[in-house]
Amino acid sequence: MRLLLLIIINFLLLGCISAVVKQDGTTLILTVPYTFIYSNNIDWQEINYRITHTTAKNIIFKWTGRGGYTEIGFPFIEAVEKAKQEGKTIVFDVIGYSASMHALAACRGTTLILEPDSYLLFHLMEVAGSVPMDKDSLDLSRRLMAYCIPFGILTNDDINIVLTDKELWVYSDGHKVFKHDRRVPLKFIER
Repeated sequence: MRLLLLIIINFLLLGCISAVVKQDGTTLILTVPYTFIYSNNIDWQEINYRITHTTAKNIIFKWTGRGGYTEIGFPFIEAVEKAKQEGKTIVFDVIGYSASMHALAACRGTTLILEPDSYLLFHLMEVAGSVPMDKDSLDLSRRLMAYCIPFGILTNDDINIVLTDKELWVYSDGHKVFKHDRRVPLKFIER
C-alpha cells in the first residue's frame, strides 16, 4: 500500500511514474515510467544513469508497464546489461501488467519474479509503427524473446507462435494464453 501511495504521489507531483523507493548501501529499489515514450525519455535516461552509477550491488525494479518505443527501451536494456557486467544483481519484480517492451526488458535481469495476478504480454516488435514482416525484424524479435527462455517464461515453440500472428499472455501462475495479435490484419497472415 505504501508503494502504491508513493507512486501516486510521485505521478501527481512529477507527472511521471519513476521514483526511488528505497536506497541503502547495498540495495536500490526503483519504480519506473509506465511507458517507453518520448515524453518520459528524460526519466528513462535518469534511471539508466542511476543503475549504472550506483554503488548498490542489488537493484530491484518494481515493474509494470505497457511498453512503448524501442528507441527508448533499448538504451534501458543496454544500461541493465552494463550493470550486470559490473557484477550488480538486477531483479525485475513484476507487480502488474507488463507488455511489449516492458515484457522483453523484464527478462534481461538476473532474477525475474511474477507477483500474484501479474502477467507478461509478448507480441511481434514494431519498427517505425508497422508490424515487422522482414527477416531481420523477425530475427531481432526472436533474439529479444529468447532472453525469457532461461526463466521458463517462454519456450522456442512459444516464440515461433508469437512470430506468426499471436500475442502471448504469460500469467504469474504459469498459465499461457495465445490471442490473435490485433495489429496484424488477418488477410496478411500467410500459413
